[in-house]
Amino acid sequence: MSTTYSLKSKDGVIRENLSGLEIKNLAQAGKINPNDTISKTDSDQWIPAYKVKGIQLTTPKEGAIKNGNNFSQKTQLQDSKTCPYCAETIKKESKICRFCRVDLSTGKSIDTILTAPPQKEQEQLCRGEVKCPFCQAIIKPQLKQANGNTFLIAIILLCFFIIPGVIYMIWESSRKQCPKCNMTLS
Repeated sequence: MSTTYSLKSKDGVIRENLSGLEIKNLAQAGKINPNDTISKTDSDQWIPAYKVKGIQLTTPKEGAIKNGNNFSQKTQLQDSKTCPYCAETIKKESKICRFCRVDLSTGKSIDTILTAPPQKEQEQLCRGEVKCPFCQAIIKPQLKQANGNTFLIAIILLCFFIIPGVIYMIWESSRKQCPKCNMTLS
């Protein structure tokens, strides 16, 4: 013989001889409130429905169980609205749908809003013009005029790289080596 249960609602109505499957079906249909109590038919011990393992109830608002308030679905419906984009039930105060991630005030996806680069007003530049990164002026770049320092640096670089290279090539070509072992002779 299978176990049967009794269900007592907060208003005192008792339903007896319910199977475990019937209890689960009532809970899924939202007909059992978390503060209703359940007992085995042959027992005098009543347990709040939210403490019974194996059944899933609609979660009451915070404090409803602690304060002993009867949780009603009307309260839940009054505090919610339907998203116009995905038709999911969301909180009435929501500015963004948590399911489709659409900003309800603009109708744009927040993924697009967060990833889109900010659009700056770009100034129209004529051909050959650029915007100076330092002073922000729009200019046509000109070639830099060489001054005395530029010329001096160029001469020093030529002396240290070209002249030593030429000297090395002359010195290396004047050295003698053994034709048998290719070793350099002093």
